[in-house]
Formats: sequence, C-alpha cells, structure tokens
Amino acid sequence: MLDQTFVQLPELNSLRMEKGKFYFIKDIMYDFIFDVYNSYHNSNPYHNFKHAVDVMQSTWYCLCSIGALKPIWWSRNQDIPDSLHEDHLKKLLRPVDILALLMASLGHDVGHPGVNNGFMITTATPLAVLYNDVSVLESYHAMAFFNILRKYYAISNVDVNSFPDYKDFRRIVVYSILCTDMGCHQDYLGRIQSTTKKMANHGHLMFEEDTERLVLCSAIMKCADISNCTRSFDNAKQWAILLADEFSIQGDLEKELGIPSIAINERGKVSLPDFQLFFMKNVALDLYSTFGELFPQMKFCANNIGSNIAVWEDLKAKS
Repeated sequence: MLDQTFVQLPELNSLRMEKGKFYFIKDIMYDFIFDVYNSYHNSNPYHNFKHAVDVMQSTWYCLCSIGALKPIWWSRNQDIPDSLHEDHLKKLLRPVDILALLMASLGHDVGHPGVNNGFMITTATPLAVLYNDVSVLESYHAMAFFNILRKYYAISNVDVNSFPDYKDFRRIVVYSILCTDMGCHQDYLGRIQSTTKKMANHGHLMFEEDTERLVLCSAIMKCADISNCTRSFDNAKQWAILLADEFSIQGDLEKELGIPSIAINERGKVSLPDFQLFFMKNVALDLYSTFGELFPQMKFCANNIGSNIAVWEDLKAKS
C-alpha cells in the first residue's frame, strides 16, 4: 500500500529519504515495517500488529473509495470510474495528507500495553504522569512512532524548516493518532458532524481550510480504527471476541491489584452481544452515518453495521 502510494503520487518525491535529506526510500520500506511490527506487543489479543494492518487496509480502502487513491485492482491504463475521481477531492486531500494518514494508521497503537487509559491513570503509571492523564496512550503511540520514523527520515541532523511538507506530515500523523482516544470520541464526532453541515451548506471547498482538513483526516482515521463492526458478521465477531478477551485480561489484572473495574472488563458480567450492541448503537453507527453523509460511497458501512446489529440482537434473544 505504501509502495502504491508513492507510485501514484509523484508529488511525494520530496518525502523520500536519502542521506542528509528528508526522503523515504522504497528499499528500506521493509525494514521500516519490521521495525513497526516489533514495536507492537503482539501477545495482545487485539491491540497488535494485525490490528494495525487491518486499520491501514481500512484507511487505504476508504481513500480509494472516495477517489483520493487509485485502487490496486485497476490497471494503470484503466480509468477510475467517475464516482471515484471527483475533482474536489484533489483539493480536499493533498498527497502529504494521504501519506500521513496511511503512516498514522500503521503506527497508531505502537507499544500498546494491552490496557486502557483508565488503567494507566488509576495506577499512576510513568506515562500517565508524563502526559498529565490526557490521552495517555495515544500521546505515547505518537511519540513512539515518530521515534521509529526518525530512523528512516533523516531529520536529526537536518533543519526541518527547510522541508515545509514535514510540518504538515507530522501534524496530520499526530492529530490522526490522538483522535483515536475513545475517551474523546464525542468531541471528535461533534467536529465531524459540524464539518458535514458546513459542507452541505457551502460545498467541498470549505475543506481548503486546514482545520477542516484535520477534521476530515480524523474522520477517516476514526472510521478505520473501529471498522471491524462494518465487516461481514463472522469477521466482525472474531474481532469482537479478541477485544473482549483483552478487556477481560485487564479486568483480571485490576482484580489482582484491588482496583475497580468497569463491567465490560469483568469476566462473564457483560455478554458479547450486549458489548457489541452497546458499542455499535452508541459509537459506531453515528460515526459511520455521518461519514456516509460526507462520502456517499461509504454509506454501505452504516448499512453493514445495521445488519450486524440485527444479528447480534437475534443472538441475544436466543441466549
């Protein structure tokens, strides 16, 4: 996906890595990806490298669906269907934004310890103290991921002010990672809904403003991060089982430490259907419905959530 991005967007040549320059070399891409892989705690049932790749694939699919990238399955000589290459999208997402989104999706949970922000804050971990109890894990992920990037982007000995794309790149990556803090979900959702209303009233050119562009990137990233529930039910169920397992492991640790747990972390207290129904109805459906208003090509995701809700409700009734 990264390789295809560089092929399709020659404007990103200024972001390739050569000695002493702010560039990204295709030849070291595998090393970069393995570094990211090794930075995930792959013993986590859910927050591991598989989740990172899943989110990156979802981001890629979204970017292709809205016309920001050309799908891999089309040949180079084949035109993209009209519904996938609306002219305004070229102004809406710049090449540097596209690269930043893909990078952020791959690194958004780097170093995830398998417990949530609430646990980090309650136990006063060094990271919670460092980040003042605010988006603790997300701030850590962004920092850790950029430490990896420093090995592949020659910025340590270079004046980054001479590379204006770097500032935009870093801003989008950091913002896109921070927006995955579910504790701030309603805040980000409100911004996305407000931007959707502006677009309906004034058109896509509203996205020329940097603020609206950041909001769009957060919408794509947030949708990709929770895209499990939009997939076929069997696939969505497997991801739900993994996430519930990770929550239960945290609950076991909380019990051992004698600190309070929320119901979802206590084994056997909340059924899998109830867990998923609450999340889909209160979080996922509103987000994807709003995103479908921004991009009609993605409306099917909200429809899929509705279908999965019906299946979970049926399973709940039978249990």
